[in-house]
Amino acid sequence: MLVQLPSKFLLTIGVLMSLVYCTRSSSKPIQAEHINFAEAMSQWENQKFSMFIHWGLYSIPAGVWNEQQINGY
Repeated sequence: MLVQLPSKFLLTIGVLMSLVYCTRSSSKPIQAEHINFAEAMSQWENQKFSMFIHWGLYSIPAGVWNEQQINGY
């Protein structure tokens, strides 16, 4: 025999389980590490990491300014 549970009951159980899961504490606190800024910058420059973001209204014409093609990007 299959028992059908009310949806409010299932919702309540789901919310309670979510709250219990979300409020669990981590096993150990995070410790701040001492970071040597000069060494970190040197590594960053050696890895050639960069980020190019092109978005918004200026990304639509893509290289056009005052109805003139802009070269040299």
